[in-house]
Amino acid sequence: MVRKQLPHIYRGQYVPYEKNLLTGETTWGKRPRVIDDLISAMKIPGEVYRGETKVDPSSDEFMGRLLGLGTIAMPGTLPSPGMRVVPRPPASTVPNRRIPLHRRSTSGLDEFSSEIASVLDSGVSSKGKLFREDLGEITIDFGTPGDPTKKYRGGWGLSHIRDKRASTDALDGDRFVRDILPQILHRGRLSYQVTPRGRRSAVLDLGDYVANLRLDRHGQRETWVVTSFKKKETPR
Repeated sequence: MVRKQLPHIYRGQYVPYEKNLLTGETTWGKRPRVIDDLISAMKIPGEVYRGETKVDPSSDEFMGRLLGLGTIAMPGTLPSPGMRVVPRPPASTVPNRRIPLHRRSTSGLDEFSSEIASVLDSGVSSKGKLFREDLGEITIDFGTPGDPTKKYRGGWGLSHIRDKRASTDALDGDRFVRDILPQILHRGRLSYQVTPRGRRSAVLDLGDYVANLRLDRHGQRETWVVTSFKKKETPR
């Protein structure tokens, strides 16, 4: 029930007191919990500076006090009584969370080698883990070798590169994929070309070796490895 405000009684909006405007008598009430929360929050900077805080920064208690500090700058956002504040987990603990593109740099050679080896051994694609500043995210798939009776036509991905290099080029296909392909994807000079079917693709050139990458898949933008080969030969 809301207490009726008498004409001669003034009640503080934030400070818990009442004053009789006729007699001048002041009566203090119980301090609201929100005031205690704000006072506790305002003590955080000093405690941290003096090394006095004993509260785990990732705990609900610390986050609750910190939220109270935020309400000083942003009134009207006070937490509801009994509300439990759950701290946000660090980005490193969130599965498959990607780093924003503007904060990413080209993946290292060891990262390319590791992801290619993982895909080759497990058959599971690598997506969103490899990156070049000039090309964006690069997807690596195990793919399919293609038809061996037709020079592996229709093939794509690591299995295609491995099997075709071994069969038609007399190379060690497994070594080509594990050792040479990571270098092409990491250090190859980028250019673009249009395929005979009118599709734009990316080319990474590393001296004697080349890798071809598509820039879309199923109508969506995606950069993925199609094939890789030694120069002076037909790639498909």
